[in-house]
Amino acid sequence: MALLNCNFCSSVLGKNVLLTVILPERRHQPRIEDNRKFPVLYALHGLGQDHTNWQRDGTLEHLLGEEDVIVVMPDCAKSFYTDGKYGYKYFTFLTEELPLIVGNYFPASRKREDTYIAGISMGGYGALKAAMWRPDLYAGVAALSAAVDPWTVIASLPEGTYSCTDLYENIRNIFGSQEEFYNSYNDLFRAADRYVEMKHKDMLFFICCGEQDLVYDENVKLSKYMEEAGISVTFTGGRGMHSWDYWNKILPQMLESLGLMKQKERIGSF
Repeated sequence: MALLNCNFCSSVLGKNVLLTVILPERRHQPRIEDNRKFPVLYALHGLGQDHTNWQRDGTLEHLLGEEDVIVVMPDCAKSFYTDGKYGYKYFTFLTEELPLIVGNYFPASRKREDTYIAGISMGGYGALKAAMWRPDLYAGVAALSAAVDPWTVIASLPEGTYSCTDLYENIRNIFGSQEEFYNSYNDLFRAADRYVEMKHKDMLFFICCGEQDLVYDENVKLSKYMEEAGISVTFTGGRGMHSWDYWNKILPQMLESLGLMKQKERIGSF
């Protein structure tokens, strides 16, 4: 596969944005069709990470090496992929502007059935929010250790993790007060309600979280809520922390669940 780093100006954000893209490659083989369009996976980073982490820390490029899938990894700062109350419009950028840019720059399909979105931590929140509010865009979504409730994340962080003061102010700038967050457009439980109302029954949902993760209970709670609302969800737990060690173990199952990677025979761990 080919790895490309791009820098372009976003009209929605009013600034330059960094983007890493993995393109499928078939060396020594002619393209079957000159105008072929490939399925697309949008891979969203976590808080404090950027567009390079899926490629630097994850095994996504290795796993998709034989698959015809374009992977798009945008840098969305600490935005929670949200149109901030006091800040940039990252949800609009992610769901409206970025797909147009990707379709213009690369041989990417614009069809819903060829488009998927996944994210870790903050990116898991963003992926679920985008998929449930814009089910017309995506065929499947995967959330790995999603930061389902940012306020719970703040309360659960051990002392000395990040700067809690800065994190608190960042979340307030994005969502407003804690009271404003719940039952709002930004609340994933309300997003699930809205998804059910829109009657999109064919989306693939994959949610996972390690049982030793601080956000495990919230992921279980959301998954159960979605199931009870009639949304079919594949949930995976298992032993693991909030780290790439856990996410890399889950990635093959995630890609197979979304139909982006051919199922392979599992070899027992040593």
